Amino acid sequence: MFSVRYRNGYLEFSKYLLKYLFLAAIVAVFILPKLIRIIRFDKTTGTVDHFTFYNGYRRTYYYPVVYYQVKDSSYLCVGNNMEKDELFVGDNVNVLYDPGNPDDGYLYTFIGYWGSTIVITVPCFLVATLLFGIDTIPNTIRIKWFHTKTNA
Repeated sequence: MFSVRYRNGYLEFSKYLLKYLFLAAIVAVFILPKLIRIIRFDKTTGTVDHFTFYNGYRRTYYYPVVYYQVKDSSYLCVGNNMEKDELFVGDNVNVLYDPGNPDDGYLYTFIGYWGSTIVITVPCFLVATLLFGIDTIPNTIRIKWFHTKTNA
């Protein structure tokens, strides 16, 4: 199913190999860094202090500002626009922070942390499934491959 072979000047491989390489790239770029951050970073509790905003072209975007403490120092992090509807001033929220650099903190709510990743990856997975599942793409893809022989 995933065979790759060189025959008569052509590199041949299955279209499903491309599909799974594409899906692996999506996971490596969008999901893996966030999973590594969850494993490597420490967790603490912070408090929503206020909301900051950005005036976009057609609407205003609101971002929660959260203060959290690590040891005897106070730090702040700014959340995601997707969290504005689920958080209120004074709420306690989980914060992930880098133990080596506590200033590097991220709000850890499901919508805020995983929302943008889901919005990007789910359509990519669907497009890959639809694109590589249709019969107009041949099962075996052939690419002209210039292989030079060396005389030893």
